[in-house]
Amino acid sequence: MGIRIIPTRSKSSMDYLLYLRHLFAYKFASVKLSMSDVVLDVGCGEGYGTYLLSHYARKIIGLDVDKDIIKHASKKYGNSNCIFRVYDGRRIPYPNETFNVVVSFQVIEHVVDDLNFVLECFRVLKKGGFLFLTTPNKANRLKPNQKPWNPFHVREYYPHELKSILEKVFPEVKLLGIHGDTIIRKIEVERVRRAQLFTPLSRILNFLILRMSRILKKLIIDTLLMYDHAIYHKNSELRREFRLTLTNFTIKNDVENALDILAICRKL
Repeated sequence: MGIRIIPTRSKSSMDYLLYLRHLFAYKFASVKLSMSDVVLDVGCGEGYGTYLLSHYARKIIGLDVDKDIIKHASKKYGNSNCIFRVYDGRRIPYPNETFNVVVSFQVIEHVVDDLNFVLECFRVLKKGGFLFLTTPNKANRLKPNQKPWNPFHVREYYPHELKSILEKVFPEVKLLGIHGDTIIRKIEVERVRRAQLFTPLSRILNFLILRMSRILKKLIIDTLLMYDHAIYHKNSELRREFRLTLTNFTIKNDVENALDILAICRKL
């Protein structure tokens, strides 16, 4: 599923920007919940977003395929209404119509069978329930017909592509755009530019990392983050990034030019 974002260990500009993008989506979802809701967070990662939503719902369960990250999340955030569980990445281990709300932020681009992923989210939702989902906007990241430069992404989506897959399952789908201000846009343009330059290298590294021991994986990932951290300190524009807050992000109807696509799907 890629490098995990742990807020207290942000070592790079990339880490921090991704953290804010995740957190903004969780904040959006939090105002849509009620204290009677039972919520599922698919691809919960480190767990900070799941824990945030636990304050706005009766109960929330965070699922992830990574046993280590679930162990970490359970220890750090777990309580009576905030539960974490490992799953196989294919079938959600709960009966039909269990949850009022399902959230899944920056996950679907990692999933091999995206249609099954959407079907599973639909299956466990109660009638009238909502799926809130985000994914990066392919239009601002990739050239036509280019494969994702992020080695952990199976695919990325133009807005119409995401809407097409969601509408195969959900009768009601609305797309919105998550936008960043001028500073965020500059940071993202530079991040994408650098990623485009190193796409061949990233693919080779991904191939090697997947076949290495856990200790060696950690050593390589930490080295890459240290490199990014060094560049961050040399760039005065990027230094401003750690002063950013959620107010640097907004939601607009303009999806085509968005940083991330936000999907709101309802099961009728």
